[in-house]
Amino acid sequence: MRFAFGPFQIDAVRKELFLNGVHLDLHHKASFGALLVLVQNKGQLVAKGRLMDSVWGQAAVEERSLNFAISVLRKALDPRLQGALGRENSCIETVHRRGFRFTVPVREVSDNNSACSLQ
Repeated sequence: MRFAFGPFQIDAVRKELFLNGVHLDLHHKASFGALLVLVQNKGQLVAKGRLMDSVWGQAAVEERSLNFAISVLRKALDPRLQGALGRENSCIETVHRRGFRFTVPVREVSDNNSACSLQ
Protein backbone atom coordinates (compact mmCIF):
# COMPACT_ATOMS: atom_id res chain seq x y z
CA MET A 1 0.00 0.00 0.00
CA ARG A 2 1.25 3.48 -0.88
CA PHE A 3 0.19 6.92 0.26
CA ALA A 4 1.06 10.27 -1.33
CA PHE A 5 0.93 13.82 -0.01
CA GLY A 6 2.55 16.86 -1.58
CA PRO A 7 5.90 15.77 -3.09
CA PHE A 8 6.09 12.76 -0.74
CA GLN A 9 5.13 9.12 -1.15
CA ILE A 10 5.11 6.40 1.51
CA ASP A 11 5.50 2.71 0.80
CA ALA A 12 3.78 1.22 3.86
CA VAL A 13 4.84 -2.35 3.08
CA ARG A 14 8.54 -1.60 2.59
CA LYS A 15 8.45 1.14 5.22
CA GLU A 16 10.06 3.74 2.98
CA LEU A 17 9.52 7.46 2.42
CA PHE A 18 10.22 9.12 -0.91
CA LEU A 19 10.54 12.79 -1.84
CA ASN A 20 9.90 13.36 -5.55
CA GLY A 21 10.78 9.71 -6.17
CA VAL A 22 14.06 9.79 -4.20
CA HIS A 23 14.37 7.73 -1.01
CA LEU A 24 14.41 9.94 2.09
CA ASP A 25 15.97 8.57 5.26
CA LEU A 26 14.42 10.03 8.40
CA HIS A 27 17.32 8.66 10.54
CA HIS A 28 14.74 7.76 13.18
CA LYS A 29 12.70 4.57 12.79
CA ALA A 30 9.99 5.69 15.23
CA SER A 31 9.40 8.84 13.18
CA PHE A 32 8.48 6.78 10.13
CA GLY A 33 6.17 4.64 12.25
CA ALA A 34 4.45 7.72 13.65
CA LEU A 35 4.10 9.22 10.16
CA LEU A 36 2.53 6.05 8.81
CA VAL A 37 -0.03 5.88 11.63
CA LEU A 38 -0.93 9.56 11.20
CA VAL A 39 -1.28 9.26 7.42
CA GLN A 40 -3.36 6.09 7.68
CA ASN A 41 -5.77 7.92 10.00
CA LYS A 42 -6.61 10.45 7.25
CA GLY A 43 -6.60 13.67 9.25
CA GLN A 44 -8.27 12.22 12.32
CA LEU A 45 -6.94 12.86 15.81
CA VAL A 46 -4.68 10.02 16.98
CA ALA A 47 -4.41 9.82 20.76
CA LYS A 48 -0.89 9.88 22.18
CA GLY A 49 -1.32 6.49 23.85
CA ARG A 50 -2.60 4.87 20.67
CA LEU A 51 0.22 6.39 18.65
CA MET A 52 2.82 5.19 21.15
CA ASP A 53 1.32 1.67 21.18
CA SER A 54 1.29 1.57 17.37
CA VAL A 55 4.89 2.70 17.05
CA TRP A 56 6.60 1.04 20.02
CA GLY A 57 4.20 -1.80 20.83
CA GLN A 58 4.67 -3.13 24.35
CA ALA A 59 8.05 -1.45 24.87
CA ALA A 60 8.16 0.97 27.78
CA VAL A 61 8.75 4.45 26.36
CA GLU A 62 8.15 7.93 27.67
CA GLU A 63 6.03 10.58 26.01
CA ARG A 64 9.16 12.57 25.20
CA SER A 65 10.15 9.78 22.79
CA LEU A 66 6.94 10.43 20.87
CA ASN A 67 7.54 14.18 20.97
CA PHE A 68 11.05 13.66 19.57
CA ALA A 69 9.70 11.47 16.75
CA ILE A 70 7.14 14.14 15.84
CA SER A 71 9.84 16.83 15.96
CA VAL A 72 11.99 14.83 13.51
CA LEU A 73 9.00 14.53 11.17
CA ARG A 74 8.22 18.22 11.27
CA LYS A 75 11.83 19.13 10.47
CA ALA A 76 11.90 16.71 7.54
CA LEU A 77 8.45 17.41 6.08
CA ASP A 78 7.38 20.97 6.87
CA PRO A 79 9.90 22.96 4.79
CA ARG A 80 9.28 20.81 1.73
CA LEU A 81 5.50 20.86 2.08
CA GLN A 82 5.49 24.61 2.59
CA GLY A 83 7.33 25.01 -0.71
CA ALA A 84 5.19 22.51 -2.61
CA LEU A 85 1.78 23.35 -1.15
CA GLY A 86 2.23 26.93 -0.01
CA ARG A 87 1.50 25.96 3.59
CA GLU A 88 2.64 28.05 6.52
CA ASN A 89 1.57 25.73 9.34
CA SER A 90 3.02 22.40 10.36
CA CYS A 91 1.73 19.29 8.62
CA ILE A 92 1.25 17.73 12.07
CA GLU A 93 -1.15 19.44 14.43
CA THR A 94 -0.65 18.98 18.16
CA VAL A 95 -3.90 18.73 20.11
CA HIS A 96 -2.78 19.66 23.61
CA ARG A 97 -2.79 16.73 26.04
CA ARG A 98 -4.68 14.55 23.56
CA GLY A 99 -2.67 13.64 20.49
CA PHE A 100 -1.72 14.53 16.94
CA ARG A 101 -3.40 14.98 13.56
CA PHE A 102 -1.88 14.95 10.06
CA THR A 103 -3.25 18.03 8.32
CA VAL A 104 -2.15 17.55 4.70
CA PRO A 105 -4.48 15.91 2.13
CA VAL A 106 -3.41 12.29 1.52
CA ARG A 107 -4.04 10.06 -1.50
CA GLU A 108 -3.84 6.30 -1.59
CA VAL A 109 -1.75 5.33 -4.60
CA SER A 110 -2.28 2.00 -6.33
CA ASP A 111 0.38 -0.01 -8.15
CA ASN A 112 -0.73 1.42 -11.50
CA ASN A 113 -0.06 4.99 -10.23
CA SER A 114 -3.72 6.05 -10.12
CA ALA A 115 -4.65 7.80 -6.90
CA CYS A 116 -7.82 8.42 -4.98
CA SER A 117 -8.28 11.11 -2.36
CA LEU A 118 -8.39 10.02 1.27
CA GLN A 119 -8.95 13.42 2.81
